[in-house]
Amino acid sequence: MNWPDNRPGKPKWLWLPVELLGVSQMETCYLNTLDQKNRVLKEAGEIFNKSFVQKLDSILQVWNLGVQENKIIETPSTDKRNIIVFNHRAAGYKGYPKFLKLMREYRERRDDFVVWIPQLNRKSPENWIDNSKSPKQEYYKRLQECKVGVQMRQTNYGWSVSATDCLMNGTPMIYQESLCYREIEPDGLFFKYKSDLFDALDKILDNDSYRQEREQMSLKRAKELSKNESIMLKKLHEKFSER
Repeated sequence: MNWPDNRPGKPKWLWLPVELLGVSQMETCYLNTLDQKNRVLKEAGEIFNKSFVQKLDSILQVWNLGVQENKIIETPSTDKRNIIVFNHRAAGYKGYPKFLKLMREYRERRDDFVVWIPQLNRKSPENWIDNSKSPKQEYYKRLQECKVGVQMRQTNYGWSVSATDCLMNGTPMIYQESLCYREIEPDGLFFKYKSDLFDALDKILDNDSYRQEREQMSLKRAKELSKNESIMLKKLHEKFSER
């Protein structure tokens, strides 16, 4: 579904009204966060009448993505290094420019860490940024060596597989405050201001016992999320059985 484009000179609505008219003809349409659904309904309310929005509300359903249980490691790695991972696309809608700015400021505070951005395809902008890529299984292994990941706010308000990749590999994630991330990890680490982010990073990089506690919490949450697929598939089966 195309999201409203609020950039100057761009058509705000794109194809959203047409797509919502199409959705209104469906029995069910799944989105992967409640935050995403609520934002679609809010935008729809600016275009359509109340009864149409109420109809959309009944059609749009949330299907939080799961984690494969057999991919979740049993215990966190003991070979942790001072690596901060940004395992998302290095793009504006993923908050990459803001993340890069924050990391440059954080380097003024301390310089004993490396940032790994495996999806950065262009030349690394700093000598302390590693953009080396790995096959999937090696990527998971390298995640296990990272002490922490950072998740910036994104403009589509969707699920973050990058975040669950960290969780299932025992790597704590620090999220920029956004309701969709609360759906992924309600008891996770969140920041609103850069000082909060820097303090959280300091604590994880420097305090092994605290970091290990967060690693266990990450694995626990990954195991909870592993139940999502079976729950949703059961609901889907029940829906088909009603026909």
